[in-house]
Amino acid sequence: MALSVQFFNKTRRNILENPRAQVIVVAPETTDQYRMELEFERTETAGALFERVRVKLDAIASQSGMQDVFRLRGIDVYRVIICRPIVRPQGARVDADTNALAAVTQFMGRLGACGDLDTLLATALEQLNALFGHAQSFIMVRDESGKRLYTVASHGFAESGVGSEVVIGEGLIGTAAARGIPLRTTNFARERVLSRAVREELTRIGDAGRLAREIPLPGLANAKSQLAIPLEARGEVLGVLLSPERRGRPLSRT
Repeated sequence: MALSVQFFNKTRRNILENPRAQVIVVAPETTDQYRMELEFERTETAGALFERVRVKLDAIASQSGMQDVFRLRGIDVYRVIICRPIVRPQGARVDADTNALAAVTQFMGRLGACGDLDTLLATALEQLNALFGHAQSFIMVRDESGKRLYTVASHGFAESGVGSEVVIGEGLIGTAAARGIPLRTTNFARERVLSRAVREELTRIGDAGRLAREIPLPGLANAKSQLAIPLEARGEVLGVLLSPERRGRPLSRT
């Protein structure tokens, strides 16, 4: 198990002195909980694992204007000694599995029947809702300068947002475009609360100069999770597909 090294300085000092820890993790698909006994092994400050976590953290920091505040110092890697299940709370909702391959086949067939770009974009977003349950989604494409993305189609929002812009490299969407990799956050509400708490504290102590402009969430208030997928052609990122979700269900299957 890997845990990021950011704010819990006292906890980390305790771990380095006594390298044992206990954590509880939750499976988002079922809400099953597991209690894990861990033993600290090493800290990574470079490499694939570190970069994977850093990219996500950078996107969250940029989204909330705190690039100079949220800094990943390392990844602590632990060996799992014991993993015990905890009884799932009664009444927890479990999403039923879907036949993903059949859904993808339908999706591609309906896209193939489109005769123009506007129809293609509208159909793609409608079918993301009908086949995969993504009630809100939108597509942004790169402008001629290659520095910004602008919205060309949306589905499920009170306002379409068509024409809205994002700077490439800023926020979840801009970072996904700049890095050319999908980015997902599954508890965006918690991360947003944390970032705003830090912003308020820096403002209170007169250190607001470290904060950058906060980019508002496009279209859907109180989103609990977001998935941003770069749209590529011939190795070049031409746009981004983004799907926010109020319920916070996992988005990895699609």
